[in-house]
Amino acid sequence: MAKQSKKSKVSSSKLKAWPKSFWKKNWIPGLLLFLGALALYFQTINFEYVLDDVIVHTENQYVAEGISGLGKIFTTESFEGYFGVQRNLVAGGRYRPLSIASFAIENEFVGVNSRVSHILNAFFYGLLCLLLYRVLMLLFRKKKNQAWFMTIGFLASLLYMVHPLHTEVVANVKGRDEIFVFMGALAAMYAAIKYVYSEKIIWNILSGVFLFIGLLAKENAITFLGIIPLSLYFFTHASFKKIAFNFIPLLVAAILYLVLRFQAIGFVFSAGAPITDLMNNPFSGMNLAEKFATIFYTLGMYFKLMIFPHPLTHDYYPYHIPIMNWSDSSSILSLLLYIGLGILAIWGLKKKSVISYCILFYIMSISVVSNMLFPVGTFMNERFIFISSLAFCIALPYLIEKLSRLKFDVDKSRWISFAFVALISILFLVKSAMRIPDWKNKFELNYSASLVSKNSARSNLFMGTAYFDLYQAASDKDMRTKWLDLAKGHIDKAVEIHPAYGSAIDMQAGVAAEKYKMDGDVNALLVSFENVLGRRPSSKYIKEYIEYLMDRQSVRDELLAFFPKAANTIVANRRDYANALHFLNYAYTMNPKNPDVSNEIAKLYQAQGNTQQANQFFNQAKQLQNDLN
Repeated sequence: MAKQSKKSKVSSSKLKAWPKSFWKKNWIPGLLLFLGALALYFQTINFEYVLDDVIVHTENQYVAEGISGLGKIFTTESFEGYFGVQRNLVAGGRYRPLSIASFAIENEFVGVNSRVSHILNAFFYGLLCLLLYRVLMLLFRKKKNQAWFMTIGFLASLLYMVHPLHTEVVANVKGRDEIFVFMGALAAMYAAIKYVYSEKIIWNILSGVFLFIGLLAKENAITFLGIIPLSLYFFTHASFKKIAFNFIPLLVAAILYLVLRFQAIGFVFSAGAPITDLMNNPFSGMNLAEKFATIFYTLGMYFKLMIFPHPLTHDYYPYHIPIMNWSDSSSILSLLLYIGLGILAIWGLKKKSVISYCILFYIMSISVVSNMLFPVGTFMNERFIFISSLAFCIALPYLIEKLSRLKFDVDKSRWISFAFVALISILFLVKSAMRIPDWKNKFELNYSASLVSKNSARSNLFMGTAYFDLYQAASDKDMRTKWLDLAKGHIDKAVEIHPAYGSAIDMQAGVAAEKYKMDGDVNALLVSFENVLGRRPSSKYIKEYIEYLMDRQSVRDELLAFFPKAANTIVANRRDYANALHFLNYAYTMNPKNPDVSNEIAKLYQAQGNTQQANQFFNQAKQLQNDLN
């Protein structure tokens, strides 16, 4: 009898008939979730554009064309509208036209308007929370005599809505691609479940259509090729045949997306040339053991942040995340954690355990951003687990209720689960409310990151640049000095962390030039320039500034002494004979009758293998020396 009762209980948790008048019965929780999302993020209405907003919106030429630019947006790589050409800066390229298209439509009607962009992000997030609640209520059907605020569907949606990890996605306009991709994926799941119970082919087709829309937002929707069949297996009575039939339109959608992606960017996974820039491939220079130890360290960080989202930062670039080895306990513990999760998921697969589902959902959805399959351009990012974090939001209320049933009856265990989730939700809400203002503008965002990502070259550069902007805007001499010194400190730290960081090295030259304007110390300026050229001989800024200084007779002698030293530094550090010659040519232009300069130029031509030019300048040096004698 006990076994029969248990079997009956399990089967009753599956959806047998399609619920009617859902929103008529559940408009209160739906309204709370939607308005809660809007209220939480309403403060972003006064926020500015930050970070990659310039690439996908404010300085994207296709977005600026409005509706007439939609054709280009859907047929080109996503960075082309900003750079003017396809740059292939990150592995695999980027083809995410949907959110960019929404920015173009915005531009058509209201122009570049940050208030509209931010309020739309909050609005779309509210709709996402509604859709999530609707889908979860299909997966976790409301039990008899169960209050709506105690259902797993509502509690999981509430946790998801207030989770601090989602602040980056909603508060950063660029994060709209993450909102759209999850909306498309959830809509595809809804349609798939609807097809199972209605057996109407239109819903089967629509599941593929919605997934295709999600893929146009971001390629990680492809993980729902596995997640949707998994969900049908766990939460419906669908046969494997029906699940397989539902898989067909999902597969067609994925293939169609990949074809469009190939047509737009010219390749599927790689442009052929390896990405060696550390800021776009943080694993550059690592051996295989270091790479995977670091990856598992970040996977451990993701798991920790889902449960305890502190501290938060938008910058996980080198080397906020350090290079790890398998001698590091953090990497080992993370590996063991994921092995344990994998075993638990497999163990519960046949039993259709909810925890097994949550683990598999988490692992599937995080797989494409984990760097395990291919590099994603950075060690990790909070927005990368925007979808994956749902697994935690489901597992928490489910586990609390199950564990409390070991001691209490059904009603009490539901109250305990509700109370616990309500407490966590309040804590998450407070954390989110505190985190959201960090996205107000570029300075606030960079400052908040500098307090957390102290060892990130990118964070230090961005903070230094922010201080440099304050220096340029200030009129008081003391404040200008203060801002410039702070800028120099952060920029120097960025170069210390990443000695080949071109943007930071260029900024070092810019700071040195500004200090020269303030104190007039040309020798200090030229020492700084020499240090910069030792790392970045091609610095366009230094060449332009040197040409400006060459018109000033007061620094002629210092420049003439500087040029040969700069050339020697460039050759010694970088073996860059072309740029070394460039600086010796400055000296030759200023003093063509100096035999030493002609002799040094000849040596550089000789080192390049240009015998004709070398002999010409050797002879010239000899003739000039004879004239002097």
